[in-house]
Amino acid sequence: MNVNDDLDPVETDEWTDARRAVQQYRDAGNTNFAVRGLVHQANGAPHANV
Repeated sequence: MNVNDDLDPVETDEWTDARRAVQQYRDAGNTNFAVRGLVHQANGAPHANV
């Protein structure tokens, strides 16, 4: 991932801050679960209540 390719660095910072907040109040496993779910949805998969 190249920082120069970022079309919206402000939005990227917001997502990064949100990820940090989850990790601060939960553990890395919960953070990974959340991020994997976001990537899954971003790739077109339907939302699943897990």
